[in-house]
Amino acid sequence: MNRDRTAELTPFTIDLTFEEARRRAEVVAALGPDGDPAAALRSENEAYALL
Repeated sequence: MNRDRTAELTPFTIDLTFEEARRRAEVVAALGPDGDPAAALRSENEAYALL
């Protein structure tokens, strides 16, 4: 017997905006003082577009 238990589930959402901002800040920090954050961000966006 396969009973539908969907109504018993608790819905939730996860907002990854904060984690994405933190990750990008870590990338900029890793570039160091001579890094080009704008170029790194462009590369990140190009890589993301390929997914």
